[in-house]
Amino acid sequence: MAKTDKELTAEIVSAYVPSWNTSDGTQPMDHNELVQLINDVHSALQKLKD
Repeated sequence: MAKTDKELTAEIVSAYVPSWNTSDGTQPMDHNELVQLINDVHSALQKLKD
């Protein structure tokens, strides 16, 4: 069974955020940035279906 866009979004964001937060010279993501990332990833996945 294929994963849903929401499941894929969660997996992508779960991998991206720790990588971002541990990179040199970056600030940890704040709430607004995290919400925007989730929305952007989800939107991109939906567009791939078209």
